[in-house]
Amino acid sequence: MGYKKKILFIADFFANEIPGGGELCSEEVITHLSSVGYSVTAIKSKNVTIEILKQFEKESFIFVSNFTGLSEVCKAELAIFTKYLYVIIEHDHKYCESRNPMVYPNLFVPENKLRNKEFFENALFVLCQSKSHAQLLQKNVWNANVVNLGCNLWSDKTLKLLEDRISTIKTNKYISMKSTNPIKGTLQAIDLCESRNLVCKFIEFKNQETFFDELAKSENFIFLPQSPETYS
Repeated sequence: MGYKKKILFIADFFANEIPGGGELCSEEVITHLSSVGYSVTAIKSKNVTIEILKQFEKESFIFVSNFTGLSEVCKAELAIFTKYLYVIIEHDHKYCESRNPMVYPNLFVPENKLRNKEFFENALFVLCQSKSHAQLLQKNVWNANVVNLGCNLWSDKTLKLLEDRISTIKTNKYISMKSTNPIKGTLQAIDLCESRNLVCKFIEFKNQETFFDELAKSENFIFLPQSPETYS
């Protein structure tokens, strides 16, 4: 590459603020792009303006991760065909008003409940991380150029953390995630454990390494998500 091509990376939050799945995914993409010579500008979605977008017209790429803070005006500007080259890394069904296609028969979102349809359809690519996620998005947004990555995005460092824990002795029979986010299904997991008399340890996700430690010590992970998981 003879020059550093510019990339604008848009997300609601970044991994230094929230160590969530989507944020960690964004961090891996940003780190990789920077390592192969791209000049990456990371910006929170709520801070994006038309003026900022115009600096990245045509000759640059724009990556959009979580975008709940991105204004309708900016989404409409990006969706102008051929003006911008943007890629969406899709998380949590943002084409659906409720963010949960599971509430509709056969996972078909009614036309009047679809959101951001033009934004998805005019993206260069919409990246999903599993076959089921990609199929579900394509089912509801037919004209989107959906690509199934077929995996989560991990750094070599994170993979080493996982590898180092393979032989950990199991001390927990059951473990589950303690989360205030209703989509994670903590209340449903509690009900299941109580109904089946399972002794389950509930842990909060405070940081990745500690969470891996607890998972490695456990024989079974009880996870009852209340929306189709996008595997971020």
